[in-house]
Amino acid sequence: MVKKVILGAVLFLVVISLVKDKIIEVSAENICTRVTGVKLDIDSLKVGLVRPVISIKDMKLYNPKGYPTEIMADIPEVYVHYNLPEMMTGKIYLEELRFNMKELDIVRNDEGKVNLDSLKPVKDKEDGLQIEERNKGKIPEMYIGTLYLQAGDVYYRDYSQKSEQPTVNKFEINLDEKYQDIRDPYTLIRLIIYRVLMNTTVSNVVDLPMSGVKEAYKTGERVVGGAVEKAGQAAGIVVEDTKNAFGKAAAGIEGLFSSQQEAKEE
Repeated sequence: MVKKVILGAVLFLVVISLVKDKIIEVSAENICTRVTGVKLDIDSLKVGLVRPVISIKDMKLYNPKGYPTEIMADIPEVYVHYNLPEMMTGKIYLEELRFNMKELDIVRNDEGKVNLDSLKPVKDKEDGLQIEERNKGKIPEMYIGTLYLQAGDVYYRDYSQKSEQPTVNKFEINLDEKYQDIRDPYTLIRLIIYRVLMNTTVSNVVDLPMSGVKEAYKTGERVVGGAVEKAGQAAGIVVEDTKNAFGKAAAGIEGLFSSQQEAKEE
């Protein structure tokens, strides 16, 4: 009898866990789709039963209609450590977010449009907190204490020349950085795009709103061999709020990282 009760309790907990994970997975997909404006799919999401953690596997962001390729971003792993008391108030409060993007596929279609321009945080030029306030009730408030950002490869595919095959450029950026105190999802997405594009030669393909990004960037640290190097805050880097800021700032910022690493090695 006792064994049956224990077995029943275990099965009940397993069922509850599976249902809970699926409900949170669907909710996460819906929220991300509202924030980005494009379709997002999560293959697997698991919520810790004891620890306040969420593990997301194989997340994909899709291109809208009008583009010859399907996937915009391939994100094999996202790890979240959340603050349960804050989450109970309806706010998405993440103590830690680990975001690992394997590949970003930037596409210019045969009409000259770029897929990144379809993202709401790129199209909407308002400050992220202002957008969040305007969408109050539709999208929960968000706070991220620490962001660990990893990114692998960036592809740029240009179909605007209308030749048989597109022009394709590949950039192996191997980004591994850490940021603090991000206060809304729009700044999060803008920061990710900004840091990824700055490591390519196509950094001016989009007119990215920089509101909130420069403040977040000042907290940046580059992860090198498990250690971290100060970036924006220590150097007092000013990020310009213009499309051309990418081209002008990229060399200087990447040079800063290089010089810091050389100094450490010496």
